[in-house]
This record gives sequence, structure tokens and C-alpha cells, in this order.
Amino acid sequence: MKKKLLSIFLILSVFSEAISQKDLKTLSNQAQSLIKEIKLEKSVLSQKLEFNDQNPTEVTLTTTEQGAKGKTDVIIYNFNLVFFDVTKIERNASKKQLIMEMKTSDGLDAVAVIKNGKPDGYTDEIAFAMDNADDARDFEKVLKDLVTASKSKWESILNMPTDYAGLTKFVEGKIKDFTNMGVTLSQNAVASTEYKYRTKISTQRAEEKKSEQKDYEFAWGDLNETSLKIDISGKTIGVSAKTVDKIRYIYEISKKSSEYNDELMLLTASPIEAKILLTAIQKLIPLARKDQQQQLAKNLNKNLDVLKLIGDFQSNTIQYTQTITPNCLVEYSRSGVEKGKTKEEKFSFNLGDLTDFKLKVEKDIVTIVANTVDKLPFVKMIEKNEFKYQKEVAFYVPDIEKSRILMASLSSLANTCKQSVIPENFTWLVEKIKTAGVDNVTQALGLIEPNNRARWSLSANENGGKKSSEKIYEFNVYDLEVLKADYQIEKKNLAVRIKSKNNEKLIKVIADGKPTFTSEIQYLVTNAEDAKKINATMKAIASNYKLLSDGKLVTSAIIFDVNSTNIKSDADGILGTLGEILTNNATLNIKITGFTDSDGDDKKNLDLSKKRAASVKDKLIKDYKIDASRLSSDGKGEGDPVAPNTTPEGKAQNRRVEFVKI
Repeated sequence: MKKKLLSIFLILSVFSEAISQKDLKTLSNQAQSLIKEIKLEKSVLSQKLEFNDQNPTEVTLTTTEQGAKGKTDVIIYNFNLVFFDVTKIERNASKKQLIMEMKTSDGLDAVAVIKNGKPDGYTDEIAFAMDNADDARDFEKVLKDLVTASKSKWESILNMPTDYAGLTKFVEGKIKDFTNMGVTLSQNAVASTEYKYRTKISTQRAEEKKSEQKDYEFAWGDLNETSLKIDISGKTIGVSAKTVDKIRYIYEISKKSSEYNDELMLLTASPIEAKILLTAIQKLIPLARKDQQQQLAKNLNKNLDVLKLIGDFQSNTIQYTQTITPNCLVEYSRSGVEKGKTKEEKFSFNLGDLTDFKLKVEKDIVTIVANTVDKLPFVKMIEKNEFKYQKEVAFYVPDIEKSRILMASLSSLANTCKQSVIPENFTWLVEKIKTAGVDNVTQALGLIEPNNRARWSLSANENGGKKSSEKIYEFNVYDLEVLKADYQIEKKNLAVRIKSKNNEKLIKVIADGKPTFTSEIQYLVTNAEDAKKINATMKAIASNYKLLSDGKLVTSAIIFDVNSTNIKSDADGILGTLGEILTNNATLNIKITGFTDSDGDDKKNLDLSKKRAASVKDKLIKDYKIDASRLSSDGKGEGDPVAPNTTPEGKAQNRRVEFVKI
């Protein structure tokens, strides 16, 4: 049954094709019979309409006008009926002549004109001279039928492949040598040797004594299918295309230089060849884009060694040399040599501080530009032994495809490198501020009162230039908004400014011996990593004194043995701070409350939490000599969780001790 249906289908297809051929032949004969010699006032106009036997949609109109003085003008119009619009076929009668006009769709100059044997460019219309109104009416109907039948015929005979490989080969085959209108073009398209989804087109255009040679390399998937159009200008016919988002993906090479562009022109011998090429490219682009993405996925490398794609390359007259460390803490240097002069730049930054990676293509340079998170000046740049801090960095990449692979990896790598900064202790903080390496500025951090680690002093002595100055800040660490540090660039240094809570003037500052009050402190560093580590340490220390600033301190740093009230030594730091706070604030009384996660029996957890809170109370009494009357304890077991008990992280947060001022 299937074979029978297939046979019927084939018979119908052949029959339909025969009718189409017969219709076009019949219509072309009718059109030819209606074209006649026209006697004008002072001349005679002969008209000859010819149809191509191999392709009946291709037509030639030859007009010969013989003037009274013996002058003869011969004009030849070559065109394809598929370019015309039936709504733009109409009669136009002047006082002396009846004209039948037909115009192309969208005003495309698709009609080749040859005057007296010489190419005369292209036009968008054809005009036929008619002898009488009856012929004009009949000819109008025949022309409209011809255009309709031609479009149907043209679509059926294209027989274009539908698969990616077939379409690629079809398109490359259409990019070929030709001579037209006095222009000779040698061209060929082949797959790139390095990247199979890229195409390389070599062209050489010759016209009279002028010659031009160019090569293009690009990926079909980078073109925007909606931008495709047939472009006819003067003697040049072709298909123009723009890239996606107008990014300069197309590499253009000439004898003098090379550069990236966002527009491409594929030249053809005739308008109909351009139309075929445009149709094929429209079908090819989505398939090419899919293949391109598959190839990119195969080449993707999310390891830090992918940074090695940032290598040496030549760009026109400049030779770039680049080195980069494949680490989260990146040291990146590049130098460009042009005419014996060298320009060198060095960058230091943490890959985890970068975000918003974007491809940027200039005329001859491919770069990937990244901003810092929150646009903080965390990129240190050195040029001519002078350094400054930036909020972005640009990577120079040798070519588009390497940049594509790198772009796909950088966001993932940045997240991998985005690790939490581990805070240090006060002793480390004092040493780091002292040895920050800031030119001409000596900084020192210390305690105002030896036994009160919440009361700090920060001094800065500037000795450079003709004048020296000194500033001393005195403040409580818990009065600072450490989370809202403001990073500014001051001369060659990174200045970190931290305001007090609610922007109150709680900080005493002595500037050159004159005391006043302010709402912010400032310290200087020479790199972002130190700034982040210092702030994390200050935050950790300040959080231990929340009992004084907020009346409540919640901590998971007091760790017990499993199902036990025995406190591990890891808790000595936070308990020492609490002991100090209670010692220095004799009127301060607190309530200690223990909490557990949801593992185990509810009643046992409640009992355990009460005993653990009592154990903390006993340790403060025994080790730090705190009067028992100032302390009370209780437990709530697994009640009032602060995080879900479904993850190890959530359970760790729920196993906590709270201290509340009473």
C-alpha cells in the first residue's frame, strides 16, 4: 500500500511540474505576442522579449530605437521575474505613449541594463511600450500571471539541502568566480583549518586597472539572519549581513592591515544568484549557531589553566607579549612593541573579585572586559613604575574563538575563586596595619586601655614632602559599621574608610595635637587582599562585642563534645572576650541560653541545652571570676531554630549560645 501511495505521489509531482512548465511556456508565448513595434513621433521602437529555455523565470528585453536622423540606441534589460511585485505592475498613459510598468519588490535594483553594448548598472523597473489599450490590458494580466507562476516555479526548483553540512557546502559552492559588468571577481570559501565551524573566504576583485584582495574569516552562527539583504550598488551585487549584537566577529585581512568588522558583503554575479545565496544563508545560520555551541561545549575548560589562552600575538604593527599566572590571585602583565617603543602594563587582582565579563572587539584587538564586584577599586595596575587602583580589567585575547572559550569559563572561575575571607586575631591586625607598606606613612594600631580590647587607637603619621602630619583615632570597635567599608584611591594607596554606626560622631580624632570628633576612621593599604582581610578581622572582633553595642550576642563558636556539656578549647577566644566585657562593665548582667539542632529526642535536647548553658556560666565564674549573681542560664533545646535543620550548615547555626543583656 505504501509503495502504491508513493507511486501516485511521484506521478502527481511530475504532472504538477509539467503543468507548471506548460503554464510558464504558454504565458511567455502570450507575452511575446503582445510585444510589438511601436511608431513614435520621430522614431521607431522595436521590442523583443526572450525567455531562457533552461530557466524560464529569467528574461531579456531588448529595445531598439531608430531615430529620424539615423541614430540607433539599443538597450538590453536582463532580469528575473521572481524579483517583481504583482501589485506594482500597472499601466501609465502619457499624451504620446501608452506604457506598461513593472517594479521590483522593495525597490531592489535587480534589473541589469546594457546601453549600446556597455554595462550601465542596475535599475528597479522595466517599461514596455504598448500599441493600444486592449493589448495593454491583456499584457498586464499576462505579466501578473507570469510573476506569480515564476515565484512558484523558482521555489520548487531550488532543491536546497536542509542539513548543516549540506547547506554549508551549498553556500560555499555559491561563493565562486565570475565576471559581470566589467568586474572580475575570483573568490572561494573553505572551512578554517583551526576551527571547523569558521569559514575563510578569499577574494580578489579586478575592475579596469584596479585590483583589490581581501580575506575574511568568520562563523556563520555569528551572523544575524534578520539583517540579511540583497545589496545592489553600481556594478556590485551581493548579500550583506551584520553580526549578532553588532559585535565585530568578522576578521578582515588585506595587504596593508587586518581588523575586525561587524558587517560582511558576499558578492554574486547576478541578482538571482544573490537571492539564492540569501535564502540558503537564512537556513544555514540557525544550524551553524547550534553546531558552534556544541563545538564550544567540547572545547570548554573551566580549570584555571584556561587563562593561558591569554598569550602572545601580533596585531598589525604591534607585537603583544603576555604572561598570566593560572591562580585565583592573578598576576597579569602585557607589553606591546611598536616601532621599537615598548608599552608595558602589569595587573594584580583576585579573580573572585571580578564579575560582568563582556566581549569587546575593537578594529584590531579582541578583549574581555570585567568589572569588579560592587565596582570596588580592587585591581592594581602598574605602568612606568607608577601604580593605581582600578574598578575593571581588560584581557587581550589573540582571536575571537579563544575569547569565546575564555568568556564561557571566566564566570565559573570567578565563582570558584570567590572564597570567604578567614579573619585573623588582634595581634595579626596590629602587625598588618604596621607593615602595610604604604610610602611615607607610618600606621599603628593599639589598645587605649591594656585590659579592654574593645577600645582601640589608630595613628597615621605622614612624613613625605615639606610638611608632616599626624592623626590619632580613638574609638570602640563595636561602634564601627565594618560591613560598609568605603574603598577610595588616595595618591598611590588604597584608602579604606569605615564609618561609625548611624554615622554618629563617636570617634575622637586628634589631628596634629588638636582633638575633635568625627564619624569615620581611615587606614591605608597597598593591595585589595590586605584590605579585605583587615576588614574581615575587624568585623569578627567587633561581632564579639555586640553585647555592648546591641545588648545581645549570638555565637556558634562555643563548641561542645557530642552529647556532652564539655566545652572545647576552640571556645576560649569568645569566652575570653565575654569575661573581659563583664570584668570591665561591673553593672552588666547577662542571661545565657543554649540551643541544639533537631537531631535526637526533643526532651533530651532540651535538657542538654540547659546543662550546656549552665556549663558556660560555670566557666565564666571559675575562669574569669565573674560574680554568679550577674549571670543566669536557661535552655530551649531545638526550639526557635535560626536556620533549617535539613543541612549540616543549618544544624551548625542552630547549635548556638545566646547572651542577652538583662
